[in-house]
Amino acid sequence: MRKKRSWLRATAGGLAMIWGFLLIWSVPAQASGNLWYDKYVYFESLNGNRWYNLTNANALGWSEAYLLQTYLNVYEASEETQWLDKFVLHVDTIIGNATDLDGDGYLGWENYEASPAKLVNGDFETASPSDGSLPQNWSRTPSTVSGAAYRSNATGDYNSGAWGVVLTANGATYQSLTQSLASYDPEVVYTLRVNAKTDGSAAKGKAYVYDNTTSTVLAQVNVDNTQWKTYEFDFITPPAGHDLQIYLTHQDYGATNGKAYFDNVKVSGRFPYIGLDGNLGLSFSKFIKFVYGNDQLHGAYLAKATSYLNFLENNIVPRWQYSSYIGNTWVEPTPTTGYYIKPNNLVTFSNESTWKNPEGILPYNHFFMFSLMLNDLYDVTGNTAYKDKVDKINTFFKNNLQLQGTGYKWKYVVGGQTEDVGHGNLDVYSVLQLFNGGRIFDGTDMTRFTNTLVDNMWNQSLTDPKVGIVVDGSNNANTTKTLSLNAWTNLSQFDPLPWKIAAEQYRNLTRISSVGQALSLTEILKWDPEKLVNRGFELQSAGDGTLPARWHRSDATDVQAFRDSANNKSGSYGATLVAGGTTHQRLYQNWTDYTANANYTLTFDGKADSSGAGGKVTVYNETAGVEIASHTFYNTAWDAMSFSFNAPANATDEVRVYIGHGIETIAGAEAHFDNVKLRRTGDNW
Repeated sequence: MRKKRSWLRATAGGLAMIWGFLLIWSVPAQASGNLWYDKYVYFESLNGNRWYNLTNANALGWSEAYLLQTYLNVYEASEETQWLDKFVLHVDTIIGNATDLDGDGYLGWENYEASPAKLVNGDFETASPSDGSLPQNWSRTPSTVSGAAYRSNATGDYNSGAWGVVLTANGATYQSLTQSLASYDPEVVYTLRVNAKTDGSAAKGKAYVYDNTTSTVLAQVNVDNTQWKTYEFDFITPPAGHDLQIYLTHQDYGATNGKAYFDNVKVSGRFPYIGLDGNLGLSFSKFIKFVYGNDQLHGAYLAKATSYLNFLENNIVPRWQYSSYIGNTWVEPTPTTGYYIKPNNLVTFSNESTWKNPEGILPYNHFFMFSLMLNDLYDVTGNTAYKDKVDKINTFFKNNLQLQGTGYKWKYVVGGQTEDVGHGNLDVYSVLQLFNGGRIFDGTDMTRFTNTLVDNMWNQSLTDPKVGIVVDGSNNANTTKTLSLNAWTNLSQFDPLPWKIAAEQYRNLTRISSVGQALSLTEILKWDPEKLVNRGFELQSAGDGTLPARWHRSDATDVQAFRDSANNKSGSYGATLVAGGTTHQRLYQNWTDYTANANYTLTFDGKADSSGAGGKVTVYNETAGVEIASHTFYNTAWDAMSFSFNAPANATDEVRVYIGHGIETIAGAEAHFDNVKLRRTGDNW
């Protein structure tokens, strides 16, 4: 028998956890004046403490993981370390709560919400064909009188749907409803969840799991509240072949006519899931990569990043190939492709029948979450085993893409339905990650993925933009996921429109209703053109790897204006300009979405060679044909510089920010730039 953990939350003694999400209400941080930042801060003030203390992998892998990623996005945009401090507090708690529930030697988290339900008619909506007062598949015991235990649709007698059950104490024996589990996985942790309340009498209520083969109560929960609450408790299934029964009853049958009410009884196994491990692990790996790549963060965060790295490499990564409990889920069908499959040892998904592939290949988003994490780990450690898996996964995905007009279409899972915009976020994140790493996907691919959004899914309106639910554009009337644009917004690397499509939906949104929307909001914040984009020149354009994305050359070739990994103040790249000796060789970015007449400050890092040509940053109004402001420098070592100016009175004027030389006539002179940023004067960032 596998080792069981002592932390198990329910025993025959009856320990149970009351389940419920808690909104932490607090006063929002002082408004910054930045629309996107202030919306996010308000959301975080209400929800920042909502998930990280939980142990359910579903809450951690979907909700908390996205919250952690919002912290990193806001830090990336603002460089405010308070967001990294929040991140560390959360992750330390999450890792501290990790367990080896299945005894395979690897720490992690488990989830019951996706696994097959083992109870039938736990919501009591269906009546027995022979007795309308008895829920089908349930039995009364010991009394068969309908008044002892019955279905009811009376107001207050059910929590959801249209029916619940009521048990009435008779003063002589425990009146119960019971159902045997038709099947279970042996020696596995299962969770029972139930909505319950009482009438306030001494009878109270109780739910428990009984091993009829050994006459043992495996776990139970007592109900004494008079308002509906959701309870859950864990139990370990016995070896195969036992008769397991679920009982709903009272605590004290002596309180005659005392009533207990039950609804939505569910029993399902607690299993690990690679997608949830991957999404949570991706949050960790992003932080690790941030810290390892920034010397200024080492003092405060390097030890934490290293501990998180060790946790991932010793637990989450090997778990999905070497666990004796899960089994090996990695498959390489060809020398150049690979993917993850559902565990062969366990039935962990309730919807496996909808996948429609005999190999058991997981949906793309499940293994892309894991792949995104692996690629970060490769970037940090240089371990080519990680890179090998990532490349094979993405090659497999690319081989299954199909052209759809100017864009692409693909499936949610091999053999399944067309991918939707929400789950497609993970696919797009992976494609962006690999393109920016110079692997698998090229500029043509990125143009097509951008066109998938802009040409196929978007309704072509910027006054009331909406995005259809599936990537092939075949159901654009369904816009229920139109706000799920976190990764899609990052296609602004190649075209300003993805930001516009997302931003104009969020601009007047009065309520951020989910952490997924909060993640989209922070991507909008990162790509806000008012502050310039690709400010550190880290990202390449679709058509030219030497050209920083969203920057344009002016009178320059690719050897005169280019991304430069040898001359950078921070990150991996800066920008270098080499003078031709006659005209100005420059890079420029169009500056949009500025506030008319507002005062702005432009900051940048710059240095020049000793030729005397220097470097220059210019803000120029193309519509009016006038220079708004500029700053020339001649320092030969990196230095941080800034200057301020007023934006044009007409917010529709075309304005550009140019970087180049102070003197253009010295052939071969070099000027170097990094971290070119704009902010309204007075803003922190």
